[in-house]
Amino acid sequence: MPANPTNRPGGDHPQPPDGPLDVRTVVLLGAFAASVYVAYRAPQFGVALTVGVVVLLALHQLMKR
Repeated sequence: MPANPTNRPGGDHPQPPDGPLDVRTVVLLGAFAASVYVAYRAPQFGVALTVGVVVLLALHQLMKR
């Protein structure tokens, strides 16, 4: 019987991405940059950093599922 160093059923854990950035990170950064740019160009939509952070957190929660 092989040793299970993770003490979880199955014993395997997900491998880290091969490169420095995975697709999820690129999508989140792109959405963040786009939302900050739109809010910066049209200040009536809110403070640029607030809008960017809200979009970033919402996408993070959606992709986490």
